Amino acid sequence: MADYHSWPLWWDEGTDEIGNINPEWLGLDPALVARLHSWSAAYDSFLDWNDPGNTKEPPQEIQDAFESQGLALWQALQLELEGRYMVVYFSEKLKRVVKTAADYESL
Repeated sequence: MADYHSWPLWWDEGTDEIGNINPEWLGLDPALVARLHSWSAAYDSFLDWNDPGNTKEPPQEIQDAFESQGLALWQALQLELEGRYMVVYFSEKLKRVVKTAADYESL
């Protein structure tokens, strides 16, 4: 899940853990960690840091690219963390958590 000035990964509800997660703590492939940091930085770039209340939504093509990158990261995380963690995705497009690709594709 993306949020301003935060790590791009979060504990899901239903766990005893709270807050966001530094991807480096999970022992992920460094290239995947770099992609996650880049995706998070892209989200930060959407915010008007001088006047957050004046932040405008980015153009639709930027939002679509961000969602596509998020989905690709989700899939990569599912593969890399399989058997250790269940990885879900908060879709900015759908404004909700999806747990499987089938859930996302059926909408």
